[in-house]
Amino acid sequence: MLDIESLAMRNGGPLLLDTDEAQKLVPVSRTTLWQLATDGKIRTVHIGRRRFFTYESICAFVENLGEAAADD
Repeated sequence: MLDIESLAMRNGGPLLLDTDEAQKLVPVSRTTLWQLATDGKIRTVHIGRRRFFTYESICAFVENLGEAAADD
């Protein structure tokens, strides 16, 4: 998992991230981030009219990147 201590995610920190917060964890463009969500690689949830990225799915995505690189 990512070092969540440094991101202040522990002890009541956010489990859902807006686009700007998600971009701090996965430094890609907004378009790429939303394409990853559309492709099902990063999970999102709806609350009212807003859509959020789940912190857990971002961690899983990053871990999978490391595993894919190790397989090459």
